[in-house]
Amino acid sequence: MRRKQNKTHINSKIISLTFTQKKRIKRQQKEQEKNHAKFLKKIVYADKESKGCFVCGEGFPYALSYHHLNPEEKSFDIGTEVRKGKIGKKILYKEILKCICLCLNCHTKLNHNLIVLDLDKVEKSKEDEINDIFNINSCTDFSSIMNSSFYSNEYYIDNLQQEID
Repeated sequence: MRRKQNKTHINSKIISLTFTQKKRIKRQQKEQEKNHAKFLKKIVYADKESKGCFVCGEGFPYALSYHHLNPEEKSFDIGTEVRKGKIGKKILYKEILKCICLCLNCHTKLNHNLIVLDLDKVEKSKEDEINDIFNINSCTDFSSIMNSSFYSNEYYIDNLQQEID
């Protein structure tokens, strides 16, 4: 009796894949998502470390979180989506631009109305951040991210290098 193969559509062509081939492809996709999640995490930690807490100046990235200035504009929770690794770098940056970086203490105080943000200071900070993103010379140092042992997948490095150039 001949083993039945499942037919799968890839690029509008019908190809036959065995069960082991499907498992290998699934495993490779999971590995790519895992590497991409590590890459996004590295970007987020570099961003947090460079900004620090908006209120008190705390600079330890593990103690910092993003606070959405307008909760109605919130598309997703940054930490959750970074861990999943299923979002793109540009989408991540768009969401980060809607936020300010706060340490966990200041974030809690802000959520319970124990501190109030100076909106003029927030607006000026956001303008500077947007100018930094569009100024090529002062963009985040991606070469240090790409050369780190934390992220070594050649596919993502090549794509990132093309976007920078």
